[in-house]
Amino acid sequence: MVAIALAAAALPAAASAATGVRVVHDVTTSTGRHLWTQQTVDGLPVYGAYTYSNGGLGFETSVQRTFARTATALAGSYAVSADRARQIALAHTVAPSGSAASASRVAFPSGTSARRAWAVRVEFSYGPGDWSVVVDAATGKVLHAVNRVRFATGSGRVFSPNPVVTLGDPNLTDQKDANAAVPDAAYKVVDLHDLDGTGKLRGTWVNATRGTHRESVASEPTLQYLYRRHDDRFEAVMAYYWIDRSQRYIQSIGFSGTSGVNDESQFVKVDNYSGDNSFYSTGTDSITYGTGGVDDAEDAEVILHEYGHLIQDAQVPGFGATEQGGAMGEGFGDYWAADQTAAASDHQGLLWLAEWDSTSYAPVPSCLRRLDSTKHFPEDMDGEVHDEGELWSASLWQLRSSVGRTVANTDILEAHFLLTPVSRFRQGAKAIIAADRSLYGGAHVAKITRIFERRGILL
Repeated sequence: MVAIALAAAALPAAASAATGVRVVHDVTTSTGRHLWTQQTVDGLPVYGAYTYSNGGLGFETSVQRTFARTATALAGSYAVSADRARQIALAHTVAPSGSAASASRVAFPSGTSARRAWAVRVEFSYGPGDWSVVVDAATGKVLHAVNRVRFATGSGRVFSPNPVVTLGDPNLTDQKDANAAVPDAAYKVVDLHDLDGTGKLRGTWVNATRGTHRESVASEPTLQYLYRRHDDRFEAVMAYYWIDRSQRYIQSIGFSGTSGVNDESQFVKVDNYSGDNSFYSTGTDSITYGTGGVDDAEDAEVILHEYGHLIQDAQVPGFGATEQGGAMGEGFGDYWAADQTAAASDHQGLLWLAEWDSTSYAPVPSCLRRLDSTKHFPEDMDGEVHDEGELWSASLWQLRSSVGRTVANTDILEAHFLLTPVSRFRQGAKAIIAADRSLYGGAHVAKITRIFERRGILL
């Protein structure tokens, strides 16, 4: 070992401790000997405190990684066990079931002193997660956490939100998934964020998979996913882009960390169900998009409607156990799809939903449902939750128009936390009012109340 002298420093209140170094990497090449060492305090490696020296070129430079500082004093104790530290790290990273965690003793630097701590490595059982979490050994507080997965940005070809809207042509038809059925002008090349760098369509918030085996539906080492609609991988790119974009928006308005909403790498399947329908499975925690008629994942509003169900189920497991609850679920899914696509394009339109998907089963001009319904409670209840959902989606859209997008969506998402699986329209409206009082001091309560009174939901 090559000895490296450490400069003396004034000691803080923590007890002084014996300092030294350990070799972590030592290799000799044509340019000389490359030596990496890590400082130790009382035998504990100091987290991130590395020094690099090159004997051949005769220079030495301090390499500062995250929180990399040398230490001359040590404080704290190992009151928290290794098992407890692993549990804390798994919870902090929201690790999927089956993830592995290993803990080792370190000194975590702060100024010229350090605290006894556990360095916990958390390896996700699936999805991009390889975390280094430092847990204070005396208090259990998380001192530092970083995901060491190397994320990358790729490019993908998508519809935004669908060909009928982009081209303004309601006469387009599927023609058995033919590329020639949709002009090139309907496509748009976009960034795909936080891919895990393997070439798979797998990232922080989405994992686009094939069939039931959860193997990737696409693999592009260049991270260029420039397919057209006849290729099933095109639908996988669509799902990745729109769900990733939606989750990023949710976090941008304050729902992250302990207040996160479905903030996980969401499994989606686009190629193994031939029906003209899409669905979310709570058992496998995945979304399946059907390929009957127009492939469902060719229409951003179908993708986002299904993601709306995941949002609610993440906030209220089992949501929609009543007829009105089911209608609120379908209505929120429609609202969320319209909100997200309206914000991503110039499309405001007539508030029609899924105009491209519906060309396979409805007359021209067609749509799945609308958000400008005049339905009123209770006389327009007909026992079909999608029909009744138009009453709820139209109410939410009026709210968005009245108080603005950010306020409306923050109130609506926060309100979901106040609901139960058996909630009805009235509870849904009152939850939005309660959320506004909590978030905005009730500044918008009068407008919210008026909207739901005119719908017959509040008396």
